[in-house]
Amino acid sequence: MTDVRVMRAFLVKGARVEPGTVVAVDHGLAAELVQNGKAEMVGAEPTVSGPMTSESASSLTKGKRAKAGVTK
Repeated sequence: MTDVRVMRAFLVKGARVEPGTVVAVDHGLAAELVQNGKAEMVGAEPTVSGPMTSESASSLTKGKRAKAGVTK
């Protein structure tokens, strides 16, 4: 189940869900609602601020970390 915040009213199990409400729905339905502009994911905000640099990329990706001061 995925939590979404309602942007435009829709029905869940036959009941109308009003804008501003947070509701748990299946992941597939949540993806469709977000795609159609009817909802937004709750807690899905990215934690990265600013552009990705060689220093910040290693914290977001798996693998070897680049050595400091070494360039190609």
